[in-house]
Amino acid sequence: MNNYRYVVREYPTYQVINNKIYTIDSVGIGVEDIERNIVFPSPLTNFIRSNYRRKKSGSVSSQSNPAYTICQFLNYCRDMVEEEIDEFLPLKEKGIKGLTLKHGSLFISDLSIQSREGELKGSYVMSKVKHLNKFYAWLKEENLLEEDIKVFYQVNKYSSYIDGNRYEKELTILGDMFDNGELDTIYPPTQDKITEKLSDFGKDRAKLVKEFLDVAMDVAEDIYLGICFQFFGGLRRGEVVNLTRHSLLTRPQGKYLDVDDNQELLFLHKKNSKSEQVKIRRYQSLFWNSTLEYAYKEQIAKLKLLEQKGKLKNKHALLLSSRTGQPISGNSYWYQFNKVKQAFLKKILDEGRISTYQKLSDIDWSTHLTRGVFTHFCFDAGLSISEVALARGDSNLNSLLDYIEERTVQETLTDALNVVRVAFDKAPNRKITSEFSDTQLSKWRGDIYGA
Repeated sequence: MNNYRYVVREYPTYQVINNKIYTIDSVGIGVEDIERNIVFPSPLTNFIRSNYRRKKSGSVSSQSNPAYTICQFLNYCRDMVEEEIDEFLPLKEKGIKGLTLKHGSLFISDLSIQSREGELKGSYVMSKVKHLNKFYAWLKEENLLEEDIKVFYQVNKYSSYIDGNRYEKELTILGDMFDNGELDTIYPPTQDKITEKLSDFGKDRAKLVKEFLDVAMDVAEDIYLGICFQFFGGLRRGEVVNLTRHSLLTRPQGKYLDVDDNQELLFLHKKNSKSEQVKIRRYQSLFWNSTLEYAYKEQIAKLKLLEQKGKLKNKHALLLSSRTGQPISGNSYWYQFNKVKQAFLKKILDEGRISTYQKLSDIDWSTHLTRGVFTHFCFDAGLSISEVALARGDSNLNSLLDYIEERTVQETLTDALNVVRVAFDKAPNRKITSEFSDTQLSKWRGDIYGA
């Protein structure tokens, strides 16, 4: 399956209307054979033709936007099949007919998490939601789905005034099939709820991190080490999946991660590497502890075992799929992290810890929460504002403001910003090094995470 991808192509079509020939700029969906560099037309172009193409229109934007959405969605499904994600495996045999609303829900949720992390605009994600609803409605109309999905419409009433006279009008729009109360679809934040996000586990963070990692070991062993690096090093999702077997460094000051863009080593086969981007290259200091040491040793042992069995498909990657032997992608990491999250919340609920469950389930959160936990670990260890910013790999203080308001600090924001600016300016190739002193590490181990 990794030899093809869905692509968008523009081409001219011709129509005769009232004895006149019109050239129409048209958009279609094709299937590209990557190895042979050949694009074959796909019957899915009929979706664009029947829903978005207008006679005499020279504009392609009304066609290309939905076409790109559908290609993005289908390629997402293809990637998840390649990584042998359970919900997507039936598509390997069934193809388009095997698509369910769950697949669309997971795609929307992934985009929404990126929006909540500031990587995508919420309006961009919602435009994808509209296109996807229309696509599923078309698939049902064409009898191309095995799942019996429910397509519904909403009637919106509005008023307009012409020459002082009021006229009532109705507008029928397609309803959102992914917001049905059963799928738990995550949506991007609206403008008035932009700050409504969970950025930390709270005062019990050390205990909850341990519990989360215990669940991760059972539910998603392939990314267990990655989650450890996120909690104890503040790495972003894209930075974690770019780690190689040589990324962990030992220096006199402690353990560091060489956070860098290694896509050419790990993801050269991917056409779209949006989920594998590295935001800030740096040498990331770690809150090293027995849990992290155990996780790292176990991961190296697993890689050696895969290599002995001939299942290792990439000799550079640190995080690999046990089933495919390929590097874990950003999408796969997000999916597995959220499986851990759901199992973690279920454990808390089953134990009757209602207040904790409500706090952690009322607001959506995903991998980016780990950076918030790491931030508080830094403050708990006694780091100043500028030291925390550098430890997180932040070139400015904007993303730190929410945390700073909760703390009593000695350093002013102006002073801290100057320190951060100088550190980035002086860093070779702007690849900064975060630092934890022995005193700070000792305080964190003793007071926060145990000796």
